[in-house]
Amino acid sequence: MIKADLKHWGGRRKVNGPYEINYEQFVKQSYDKLGKGGVVGIPNARGPDNPLGPEYRFEELYELAKKSGSITPLGDGRVFQDNKHKIWFVKSQEINSQFDGKKLTYLIFNIPFGENLNEMNNKFLSNLNTINILNLPSCSEQINLPIHYLSYLSGVIVHSSSTAILIGANKNAEKFYNNFVKGGFFFNLNNIHNIGAIAVSGGHRCPKEGLIKKIISPISVGSSYTLLPEFKGKNLDEFNEWLKTSIENSQDTNKLVKGSSVREMVLGHILKLY
Repeated sequence: MIKADLKHWGGRRKVNGPYEINYEQFVKQSYDKLGKGGVVGIPNARGPDNPLGPEYRFEELYELAKKSGSITPLGDGRVFQDNKHKIWFVKSQEINSQFDGKKLTYLIFNIPFGENLNEMNNKFLSNLNTINILNLPSCSEQINLPIHYLSYLSGVIVHSSSTAILIGANKNAEKFYNNFVKGGFFFNLNNIHNIGAIAVSGGHRCPKEGLIKKIISPISVGSSYTLLPEFKGKNLDEFNEWLKTSIENSQDTNKLVKGSSVREMVLGHILKLY
């Protein structure tokens, strides 16, 4: 089994500001937390229809990785492996949408390199090539989606370290999954499948080296993760099939590694000093 943190932003970015990340440092931290064969999902933000314009964080990380060392891209580069640390990075996009007046946040995988999806409607869900995950802790309130909406999902996030500070958010997400989604069979265009549950860090920071800096801003990548079977394929199609199937089969929420929020981690470090 390998460890997968399928949502970490890599580093901070103010709107239209620079991407604050050191690739060599980030890949080392990813390896230290997830180990050989680990997977990190890097989401882009905003689609072409967003008034602020699209953001291509993953593509920037890819260019930094190429300059930094040896990588193995799959297909057009939407998935690549750092050859030194044997860590996989995979592109996704966070999409904020609505259903029946309620906020829904999705994490969409298998989007072509250099492209982002429009986000102002839910048509992206019916894209047969994407891997769709609903971020339950980020939803504004408990939701009841129609079956035909759930059928387009491969998984749901039931725990995010970045929202652990919000009392009840992760607990309610896991409860919703266990009560209404887990064990169900969902039908989508002749494909009957399960919907799995995953845990992510949702972190934004790649802290610099040094004890003081780590105390102030502890490493967040891998603070929560999902155990998945090891990827043994060789091309992009095999990777996407592996990722989709592995997520759909991840249904035991007790086996997810659910870390504390970054704020709680900082508080814990401070308390240890006294």
